[in-house]
Amino acid sequence: MWQNRNNAFKTYASLRIYGRELVPEIVTKSLGIQPTKVSVGREQTVWLFSTEDQVDNLERLEAHLMYIAARLLARKRQLRALQRRFTTDVSCYFASQSDTGAFQLSRDTIATLGDLRLGFYLDGYFTCK
Repeated sequence: MWQNRNNAFKTYASLRIYGRELVPEIVTKSLGIQPTKVSVGREQTVWLFSTEDQVDNLERLEAHLMYIAARLLARKRQLRALQRRFTTDVSCYFASQSDTGAFQLSRDTIATLGDLRLGFYLDGYFTCK
């Protein structure tokens, strides 16, 4: 539903950790974060923590990214150990009802994601009336 806040009608971010031989319970224990979703496959397992429904979906994307970062900063050593074996990134969903809808990330947010060695993936949707 469009509420004319921040030129977005929905946004959220997800921390993804994935790869072969990933054991979700070990990731959960290492990071002290309960996953939103776990997908176990033949080729790889995905552990995912999403801000959807945890942070207002009408908040700026940056708020979602910093929500994830705040949970990881105290566990950087554990995150680094996981990153030696598995792929880590933040996957972002951004939807706007404007063809000019956009988001902006501050240099502090970009630096924090870099410091956490997290890749950045964006899935954007723009719908115009």
